[in-house]
Amino acid sequence: MAEFSGKWITGWEAAQRGGKGEKPFRTYRIAEGPKWMVDAFTSAEEKAKPFKPGTQLTNDIHAMALAGNGLLYAVHRDGRLKAFDTTDGSVVAEAQVPAPMWDGLAIAQGKLYLSTLSGELVCFGK
Repeated sequence: MAEFSGKWITGWEAAQRGGKGEKPFRTYRIAEGPKWMVDAFTSAEEKAKPFKPGTQLTNDIHAMALAGNGLLYAVHRDGRLKAFDTTDGSVVAEAQVPAPMWDGLAIAQGKLYLSTLSGELVCFGK
């Protein structure tokens, strides 16, 4: 298992990395040195667009939850929910769900729970 660096990236460091053409998103930094890395929420056209060094970039993945069955769930702020196989990063399932609260995913007893912006708690599973 890889060692996680808990060092928080500063605005200065993010600007320096962005100025070199890197993408200093939290999710990219957390994924440094992974077995796989995938951005399944950004279209090919968006990925191909150049960006001006120093531009503030955003990442709209609002929540992630790692399940014990080898799946990583991630939900975009627009409600695109995807399940990734943790061995290779492939998308194994996807659905449109209500817009999530920030960090609004949880897993318990084999069920996935989503807290929505409208204040609801949605349970996925039997």
